Amino acid sequence: MNATQASGGSAALVKFEIGHAPGRIPLPPGRVVVAVDGMERAGFEYEAFKAERNAFLALNPPLSGTDLTFIPVSSHYGDMIIRRGTHIDWYDGPTLAEALGI
Repeated sequence: MNATQASGGSAALVKFEIGHAPGRIPLPPGRVVVAVDGMERAGFEYEAFKAERNAFLALNPPLSGTDLTFIPVSSHYGDMIIRRGTHIDWYDGPTLAEALGI
């Protein structure tokens, strides 16, 4: 699991591999982008992404003032990082770059 500040402090980024959701981590107030990487290992399935999102939220409920955005990504194929790609067609939210404003 990686947690880092991105885009000059405009958003916090939490990235973890599917199947390896982090335990409790402090979520700062403001925008937090959560990238669930390795979607290719779960067949790019929405249900696997949803399960990871729900597991993360169960341990890390957002505090008042925290705006969470979850993004399924495949760094192996480059899907949903800078470009949408072709494998995660069920997701209609922003790419990781768009969510971070870069």
